[in-house]
Amino acid sequence: MIRAVCASRRGFHNTTFTAGVNLLLADRSTKAGDKDTTNALGKSTLIEIIDYCLGSNAPAGKGLRIEALEGWAFTLELAVGGNDVAVTRSTDEPGFFAIEGPTIGWPVQPAANKEGIIGLDTKKWRSVLGWALFGLSEPASETGYKPSVRSLLSYFVRNQAAAYNTPFKHFDNQKTWDIQVHNAFLLGLDWEKAATWQQLKDQKNALVALKQAIKTGAVDGELGSLGELEAERLRLATQLERERSALSNFQVLPQYREIEGQANALTTQIHSLLISAES
Repeated sequence: MIRAVCASRRGFHNTTFTAGVNLLLADRSTKAGDKDTTNALGKSTLIEIIDYCLGSNAPAGKGLRIEALEGWAFTLELAVGGNDVAVTRSTDEPGFFAIEGPTIGWPVQPAANKEGIIGLDTKKWRSVLGWALFGLSEPASETGYKPSVRSLLSYFVRNQAAAYNTPFKHFDNQKTWDIQVHNAFLLGLDWEKAATWQQLKDQKNALVALKQAIKTGAVDGELGSLGELEAERLRLATQLERERSALSNFQVLPQYREIEGQANALTTQIHSLLISAES
């Protein structure tokens, strides 16, 4: 549960939350007319700050990492794995999350950075969040198609307009496998089946690409039948064994004997031609 959002600079309105549904409203003065709006009052920014403290990507010059917010640090007070902690992420050092409070039972324990501040780097903080919020650990699937804590969180912290177009996507260009795997996970379904299905699609696409490459001449040869491939395998295995045996017995390879015979025959012919020319 999130308890509060704070910042390191004056002028920021600290926000506290209680159990249950919390609504964030913008005040309107009694003199406000129909043309007055509640835009640009910080509602979306608050969501962005929460997402920032929960390990979102932080490219320079975008989001909270703009010039106007240089030197700022934002703090999120929340419960993680049964411990009430405060996590702080600055705009100057977005790769480090300062942690205050007990971290009993966490799979990764915070450590001091070069300034002596206790905390975690981005990867480790995301790992803790994945464990605490979604029970994520190393998944059994060996494919690259697996739930990530950041994609799962993005279904709850929707900080862009496109994220509200459909409940099953959190951004417009989200890949199909990403949608299927994460929705299956959140609905308590077997997400590994969605991952396996995507892996099969990848294999099919690879075969189609290979056949097309052979058809256009980009790859030499043809795709033989299973019997043809097995015959070729046996031929190569026999050749390999014969040459290995020759090497182990220090025998001259048959190819050399053939070349030697051809060279001797050519030498004899040359001598015959020379004798004829002298006569």
